[in-house]
Amino acid sequence: MKSHGSPYRSKLIVSVCLVCALITIAAPKAEAFEDTAERARIRLACALASMASYHDELNVMVETMLRKSGWTAVQYYKVSPEAEAKYTVFRTAENEAFPPMIILSFTGTESNMDTSVDVRMHRVPFGGKSPEEFRQTAEQEKHNGDTPLVHQGFNDYITAALFSKPVSAKESRTMGEYIADSLKATPDEKLYITGHSLGGAVAVIAAARLSDMGVAPHQLEVVTFGAPAVANESFAKAYGDKMRIERVIMQGDPVKYVFQAISGGYVQFGEKKYLRPLPESEHFPHRMVVYLDSILRDYYDILLKTEAALPKTDPLTNQPNIPAKIFVAAPMYDLDDVFKSSQPYIEMLLKDEISSEFEYTVFSKEETNLSNLSRLARAAGCDYVMVQSLEGKRQRFSENEFRLTLSESIYDLNGNLLSASSSSTAITNMTPLEAAAYVYEHNSDARADIFTATN
Repeated sequence: MKSHGSPYRSKLIVSVCLVCALITIAAPKAEAFEDTAERARIRLACALASMASYHDELNVMVETMLRKSGWTAVQYYKVSPEAEAKYTVFRTAENEAFPPMIILSFTGTESNMDTSVDVRMHRVPFGGKSPEEFRQTAEQEKHNGDTPLVHQGFNDYITAALFSKPVSAKESRTMGEYIADSLKATPDEKLYITGHSLGGAVAVIAAARLSDMGVAPHQLEVVTFGAPAVANESFAKAYGDKMRIERVIMQGDPVKYVFQAISGGYVQFGEKKYLRPLPESEHFPHRMVVYLDSILRDYYDILLKTEAALPKTDPLTNQPNIPAKIFVAAPMYDLDDVFKSSQPYIEMLLKDEISSEFEYTVFSKEETNLSNLSRLARAAGCDYVMVQSLEGKRQRFSENEFRLTLSESIYDLNGNLLSASSSSTAITNMTPLEAAAYVYEHNSDARADIFTATN
């Protein structure tokens, strides 16, 4: 799906600095371990895309973070009497080393209209090869036990999203037809389709529709987070080998079984990836923040096992915003027990953030005074020193509310303070790991300002 002249042309620039090496997932496998690392990167990319498709506080943070790795995105909002369909098309920048990665992410339940879609559980026949045939098949009242049947609300949603209106006044095809034709014209490209909850459910149906329109199985990969079942066993048999589906399932999340419990005839299918929430987490296990937190931890756990053998990132995939050489002191931590299990992952995340932001970075393994840091920085060929401290404490007069604060200072090699900034956030609506990314990004303007002034 080429970007020139297409509806995918970027309107909103977003990035994933946490996965600045992500484009390498499209490279041919060189070692057996790469499949595991590759899956971790795909899963994380889809989790970030699913989070960025929502419209809340953490969504803004994810969009800001993603800006650094060259991702683009176009948001779509399609309304019909039956559904308010919201989805985003994400795309990595094209370069000579690796083909682009394209993600179609559907938003989960956000509005009353979305809730009405969720509860429209009557099943309708599924089939056809064009938007008109899709509609005619769904309206059939008679069918036998071998007929694929899908959740009516989810089918209405995907119809509104991809198969109801032309792409533009100059383009007679619907978005679904445009996507299918683009994939068939470029058989080496793959489309990743993802979403959380409702978004994950309609992602499965979207892939099945594209398959019926002639898109090859190797071009369709679905990754869902906490998605309910969407169809009957006949649907699973008909489409199970026409796409790759990975269902990410959180321990304690009841949504994955909700339709099987309420109404018979629904089945789940596809590969399974099981996750566990933080033991100390008080978030409802179905929330996307819980999934993203666990995906991040799993990503870092896998990379720790494979990091020594992983190929270096191609420079084209990681273009830092700040042309500076910086020496980073070991961060100082003062964290309540609720943050302790997250600390190792926070350390890795901050290293990723800093590495993706600056042209050249050296990380110290110890805390020391500024004079020694300046000496070490000079010996390492750096021009600046960064000192960070993180404090995670229970909020005053509150039993279960905590706050994470990142304080950051940047010095030149003569010990002159160039920048001092601090950012803080409650972890009420996010996890400690996500809060660390959030406060780091909130300090980004101060960093950019000082290095713009000094370079």
